[in-house]
Amino acid sequence: NPPKSLAKLEEMRYNNPKEYSLIQAYVNSVERGAMSPLVGYDKYKKYYERIEQELVGLTTSSGIKITGQSKHLLERVFGTISDLDHDGVVRNGVEIDDLKDALLKGKFKKPKETKQKDGKILRSQTHYTDKCLVTVNPDTGVIIQCNPY
Repeated sequence: NPPKSLAKLEEMRYNNPKEYSLIQAYVNSVERGAMSPLVGYDKYKKYYERIEQELVGLTTSSGIKITGQSKHLLERVFGTISDLDHDGVVRNGVEIDDLKDALLKGKFKKPKETKQKDGKILRSQTHYTDKCLVTVNPDTGVIIQCNPY
């Protein structure tokens, strides 16, 4: 349910940049095939807010304070029939309560470092239970993504 005109969208861009950014992330995910348009923006926004309220501020079993969520996280929470970014693989979704359990009560692995093409090092730490795994940036506290088991 984005604004009905470009003028209204531009107004939102300046008056409500957080909402504008969320709409842009949703549209991008749908256009890339990482999320079905059947999810709908209202549900997408509801889940985004739920993660902000229920997970942001928690401290994981490994001692990381959760500070936010990546745009990629919601794609993985909802899942998709055909993830075009990964050769059309089916991605089942993950329940938010299962994410919370993995972060708070799950086991965790040693942080992993990945070197990008530009030389930048990104770090992630996996927390997991028998239901799902969740990766978190241990330096920023941002939840990166999740996968069901």
